[in-house]
Amino acid sequence: MSPPAPPGPWHAHAGPKDGPALERDGWPSMGVFANATDPLPVGVAHGAGWTPDPMDPDRPPWALFRLAVGKVPLPGVWCLVGREFVRTEAPRRGARLTSPPSP
Repeated sequence: MSPPAPPGPWHAHAGPKDGPALERDGWPSMGVFANATDPLPVGVAHGAGWTPDPMDPDRPPWALFRLAVGKVPLPGVWCLVGREFVRTEAPRRGARLTSPPSP
């Protein structure tokens, strides 16, 4: 059995300071931080696809990520909004995932 996932919240030093990270900007990987001002990452976020904008499907799609903190993969997929990772319970209709789901 794997160790429990750390609780978060999780932050990034990259991405828009206000609003979501968009798929079109290309987000392969980035550090995950326990606090927005921490100098060293505690994990990594890997690009995992995209999902339509939840408020307006005509706007550019949001980037999706898979997170790992330490050696623990966090369940689900995550969006980056205002440099904070937000877990999405389920990708929206039309989403495209580029990596298999976490356990």
